[in-house]
Amino acid sequence: MKSEVTISGNRLQVKRSFDAPRPLVFSWWTTPEKLRQWSGCKEATKCEIDMDFRVGGSFAQKLQITGRGEFTIFGTYEEIIEPERIVYRAIYGPVTTRVTVEFFVEGKGNKLLSRKQESRKPSARRSPMALLSRSKHSPRSSPARF
Repeated sequence: MKSEVTISGNRLQVKRSFDAPRPLVFSWWTTPEKLRQWSGCKEATKCEIDMDFRVGGSFAQKLQITGRGEFTIFGTYEEIIEPERIVYRAIYGPVTTRVTVEFFVEGKGNKLLSRKQESRKPSARRSPMALLSRSKHSPRSSPARF
């Protein structure tokens, strides 16, 4: 699995390539059981997720982060087009951001493109961009589980 991370201003862009069918990669975003296996930063020791995966549905993701304590992300799904795109608004403490996750077929593999845009710039210490820039570039579980 190949990953690229780009940070520019208030935008974080993550590109990942998977050797798996697009519908299967998309499905790893649709249930808390699958999402908690790979989501979160690399310092997360625990991940709890409650979600209602539908347009207008909400989610809460609670992470226990080594050396930082508990961090909770709340959000609402704005658009879901299976297996192409998921758009949601996320609240990271004092910051609200719109996230677009797009799933592309590219050659034999799939490319996942995630764009995150902040509405305002938080301090670097509490910045979700700072946490996400140190995030895992692969699922907690082996990519072979896809």
